[in-house]
Amino acid sequence: MAFIRLIFFLLLQHLVSSNHHHSLLQDKAALLAFKKSIFDPKSALTNWIDVVSVCNFSGITCNKQHHRVQEINLSGYGLGGKISPFLSNLTGLRHLKLNENHFYGTIPPELSSLRRLTMFIVMENYLTGSLPPSFFSNCTKLMVIDASVNNFTGQIPD
Repeated sequence: MAFIRLIFFLLLQHLVSSNHHHSLLQDKAALLAFKKSIFDPKSALTNWIDVVSVCNFSGITCNKQHHRVQEINLSGYGLGGKISPFLSNLTGLRHLKLNENHFYGTIPPELSSLRRLTMFIVMENYLTGSLPPSFFSNCTKLMVIDASVNNFTGQIPD
C-alpha cells in the first residue's frame, strides 16, 4: 500500500510540475510572438530566445509560486511598432509597463482579457484611438493607468 501511495504521489507531483512548465511555455510563446511583431533598434531583447528561461528575459518578472509571467517592464527600451494582441495570452500578467518607447497604433481590445492586470503604463508613446471600453469593464483589478503623452482621443469611460 505504501508503494502505491508513493507512485501516486510521484505521478501527481509530475503532473503539477508539467502543468506549471506548460504555463511558462505558453507565456514564452506569447512573448516571443510579441518580440517578432515589434522593432528593437537597441537590441534590448537579445536574450528573448528559445534557450533562455522566460523568467530570465530582460524586463520580465515571473511569479515563482504560480509559475506565470506577472510583470513586463520595458520602460525606455526604445522599442517600436504596434502593441501586439499576443500579450493577451499572458493570463497571469499584473503589471504592463511599456512607457517611453515608440509604440503606435491603438491598444488591442484583446488586452481586455488580462483580468489580473493592476497596472497599465503606456505613457510617452505614439498611441492613437481610444482605450477600449471593455478594457475598463473587464480589467476590474486595474488600479494604475498612465496613458499620458500619447495621441488618444475620446473620453475614459466611467
